[in-house]
Amino acid sequence: MKAVFCAGCQAKMSVDEVALNQRLLGMQIGSFFCVTCLAGRLGTTPKHLQTLIVRFKEMGCAYFTRLMEESSDEKTNDRM
Repeated sequence: MKAVFCAGCQAKMSVDEVALNQRLLGMQIGSFFCVTCLAGRLGTTPKHLQTLIVRFKEMGCAYFTRLMEESSDEKTNDRM
């Protein structure tokens, strides 16, 4: 996965943050937000969103597994 930066604060985002945005806001979103900025936009706390990330990963949510696989494939290709 190419580097993704928060539309709010320009922080580099993790794969989990990108997956959370897609899970909560939909696959076709144009802007991504870090956990802190997303929490502000949704009226919740970053801690609550981190809890959701853990829960979605434990459930085997396809958004998280797909992005993790893509990220892993890119690291493998970078080594070649």
